[in-house]
Amino acid sequence: MVPTAETETPTSARVLGAVGRGLITAGVVVLLFVVFQLWGTNIQEARAHDGLRDDFDDAFSAAQTQLALFTDDAEDEPAVIDAGDTSEIPDDLPPPTPTLPGGFDPAVL
Repeated sequence: MVPTAETETPTSARVLGAVGRGLITAGVVVLLFVVFQLWGTNIQEARAHDGLRDDFDDAFSAAQTQLALFTDDAEDEPAVIDAGDTSEIPDDLPPPTPTLPGGFDPAVL
């Protein structure tokens, strides 16, 4: 049967059409939210990262300036730090044993 202008659309068809349009609208909204999450927040993150990089560069250059105040530009020998008198180490200590990374003794393994 071909619908004419005089024939009304059944109520169930109108309800299903409204539900379908609502689902399509909800899908488009969810898709736009996903695009925002993936693209929009990446822009915000990049701006924040650039700000952190600028702060780090400023702090690093300030540290280099402070370091330059305490060192002279001459090519001097590096400072030797005295470790102290080693004659005070007791003789009854066990000899050092080689260990693997993490402190495991190869003899135990």
